[in-house]
Amino acid sequence: MVEVTNGRSKVNFIDAFHFRVQCLLSEICCYEQLENFRNIRLALMHILFLPSWYPSSPDDIAGSFFREQAIALHQSGCRVGVIAPRLLSLRSKGAFALGRVSVENDQGVETFRDSLVNWLPRFWPVLGMRFANRVEKHFASYVHEHGLPDVIHVHAMLPAGFAGMRLAKKYNIPMVVSEHSSAYARGKVSALGLRGAGILSEFASARFAVGSRFATDLEHRLSQKQGYWSVMHNQVDHSFLETEMQPIGIGKYRIFHASSLDQNKNVMLLLQAFERGFGGDPKVELVIGGEGNQRACLEAFVISKGIQGQVKFLGRLTRKEISEQMMQADLFALSSTTETFGVVLVEALASGRPVVATDCGGPSDIVNAGNGYLVPVGDIDAYSAALKQAYQQRANFDPIVLRQECNERFGAAALVQKWRDIYQKVSKNHGADQ
Repeated sequence: MVEVTNGRSKVNFIDAFHFRVQCLLSEICCYEQLENFRNIRLALMHILFLPSWYPSSPDDIAGSFFREQAIALHQSGCRVGVIAPRLLSLRSKGAFALGRVSVENDQGVETFRDSLVNWLPRFWPVLGMRFANRVEKHFASYVHEHGLPDVIHVHAMLPAGFAGMRLAKKYNIPMVVSEHSSAYARGKVSALGLRGAGILSEFASARFAVGSRFATDLEHRLSQKQGYWSVMHNQVDHSFLETEMQPIGIGKYRIFHASSLDQNKNVMLLLQAFERGFGGDPKVELVIGGEGNQRACLEAFVISKGIQGQVKFLGRLTRKEISEQMMQADLFALSSTTETFGVVLVEALASGRPVVATDCGGPSDIVNAGNGYLVPVGDIDAYSAALKQAYQQRANFDPIVLRQECNERFGAAALVQKWRDIYQKVSKNHGADQ
């Protein structure tokens, strides 16, 4: 209301007060809308995975943890895509039948798969350039359909990091690196590869190793300061947490192992320890899943010791078959020389099974006094003693407790939120730096 006195306007103070309150309420509404928009934007963050290897199907165990993390992130509300050229050796089946690109929506994750012949193994500058060329080709199609991602997440730097760095520079997108490869710890990365990995990790906005010891090892090998690498473990797939658990130690006691049966997995140690502790005991058996170049000599050892009635080789197993074998076992055994993490250990714990593992890196982040036993690498006597102790104390392990602890530490709910926080921080800091 306005009063006019002697030709001059006099504003009613009550109306002015009301007007100011309305302005403040309007500002609050705008702020809340901005906050809501910000929260929606963060919930819908767009992440592109660039893995150096990736499963060709849901049953393929190679890089299965990459796929499972991508799906878990999508289910949490993020937009997630994957571009995954598959490296083939000249001896690989289908190495000369290239050009077959597959694009599928894998449980909400748009996934581009392709094949690339590795003409010069471990010559990282050339391989990295060719890998980046192939990824960039598919990236154009991906962006046309889905837009630019907010963050590029490289899984294993060699060679996918070269593609990630090229795209990050060209399109001004922050890059995050997760390193998984045991090739570093096994001394299988050349000086040229180490130099490339150093450049890639220093370019990244954030870098993570899948195990504590692995992070320290990377810092040493790449000549980087202590604490330069952070640690983010791999998650356990929900399917292992949802299987029906069985009691431990009912009937014949079964020890299970699954791996690629190569030299690093050192299954001979497991066989020697088993023969020493249980040879001739019909109440205990060992079941081994997987294929690899050591299988023939492992089978020969079993025959030479006369324990073929106690040891079974199942051959290559699918993810579902591994889960089924976990449920039929009473104990999982890992005997590797080097592991950056040990996904199969958390799969066993998620299945409610205790573990025996060599203290080979990653297992030290997983195994504790409540869920199993750690033994020195290569120590047959210590390994055999641990197997026997697990057998004798089998009644002390509660499958429900083992699963619950595993879920709290390595379940998707715990780790996905950590990754979302990382992506948000990286994206925010990258924008502030521009």
